Amino acid sequence: MIHRWIMTPGRRCDEAFALLRIGGPLTLTAMANMSLAITDVIMMGWIGALQLGAGAAISDLYSILFYLAAGIASGGTPILSSLIGANHAVDLRRAFLDTLAATCLAGVLLAPVVWHGATVLGVLGIESAVLPDATRYAHWMAATLLPMLVVRTCVSWFSATQRTQLVLVATLCTIPLNIIGNGMFMFGWLGAPAMGMPGAGVSSFLVAIGLAAGLLVAVLRSGRWRAAGASGPSLRGIVDCWTTGLPIGVSSLAEYGVFLGSTVFMVTFGAAAVAAHAVAMRLSGVLFALSLGISQAATVRVAYWQGAGDGLRVRVTAATAMTIAGAICLFDCLLLWLFAEPIVSLFLVGEDAGSPAFVLAVVLVGILAPVEGIGAFSTVAIGALRGLKDTRTPMVHSLAGLWGVGVPVAIYLSLTRSLGATGIWWGLLAGSVVVTLLVVARSFRMFRSPRQRPIDAHSLAGR
Repeated sequence: MIHRWIMTPGRRCDEAFALLRIGGPLTLTAMANMSLAITDVIMMGWIGALQLGAGAAISDLYSILFYLAAGIASGGTPILSSLIGANHAVDLRRAFLDTLAATCLAGVLLAPVVWHGATVLGVLGIESAVLPDATRYAHWMAATLLPMLVVRTCVSWFSATQRTQLVLVATLCTIPLNIIGNGMFMFGWLGAPAMGMPGAGVSSFLVAIGLAAGLLVAVLRSGRWRAAGASGPSLRGIVDCWTTGLPIGVSSLAEYGVFLGSTVFMVTFGAAAVAAHAVAMRLSGVLFALSLGISQAATVRVAYWQGAGDGLRVRVTAATAMTIAGAICLFDCLLLWLFAEPIVSLFLVGEDAGSPAFVLAVVLVGILAPVEGIGAFSTVAIGALRGLKDTRTPMVHSLAGLWGVGVPVAIYLSLTRSLGATGIWWGLLAGSVVVTLLVVARSFRMFRSPRQRPIDAHSLAGR
């Protein structure tokens, strides 16, 4: 009976539709966020190469710390979803405020690091002429961190309540606002003061404030918020968010750190390697958004059914999510293997097809295909496990695969075996394979039981 129910096509199709309805807007939102960052980088480049380099370095520092703190906000998603599944709507307001308080606390602790980002550049020997502007830009980005973490907490609410379309619309509205803001405060458009590089920080701060305010108002006006009981944050709930969410942040930081480190290391292999690597990295970001959206949707749906005490639907959701991951894997590989040269030509405009940068980029894109394809399984599996608030073990798996295997293999192949840039990417592939094997094996163990017990918001904290 159980076997027949799981394999019913209608049941699988319904769950697939639910996952795509939640994950699709989240995927597009991630791509929209990428366009915001790309816009800032492009417009900084209009000022000068030195400003571009300094601004990009501070932006990367901001991103590292944001991903770390945003993991805590992500920890609130399974808590909120499980409460909805268990029909404990009265506790939703408290759970959201717990998540908001825990995330903002992380932001307050990390903002001073961003504030002093220009000091780090000075120690590293960047030209002193750019330090004043870099310092002011760093100050504005530090101020931007807290409202953006409020945004991320609101995203957790709308993910759990399965209203991700609203998040997409709000994020899309920020793209033209950010472009106009950059033009005003960087270059003096519309009579505003031309501030140069710090103007990008001003624009980011104002856009973040507007987005945070808009989403927060939408949360407070939602039906689920009004139906929830009046309550404030609790110490237990804040600790629960930290326990569940911090491993998510560390996992994100580990992955971001590996790719950021590979970019820095790539400089040692020359300009062609840097250009080819940049193409592969941009494609990686876009393709990763596909699996990331489904991963976040899997967190929501698994937590919902777990809260409802329906273990069978938990298993069906996880299996359906992994089936979609398989489709993403096939799409990634076919796209990059069949159309590598046309795709590279979109990035390396004006480069001859026989140039070193172009040839190497095609090779790296070929290696990127299995990196992203295989990685889709681990990304989605991790999302499903987060629905059970199982975050610590996947964090260990990510660290072991990426840093314990991927980095040593990359160093060995690129230097000892003299494979250069390709050696770096073969190392990234090795790390991705190990992470996927470990995480998928973990998923089979966690989801194989045909019976799942109902949970409350705290019972699986820190598993």
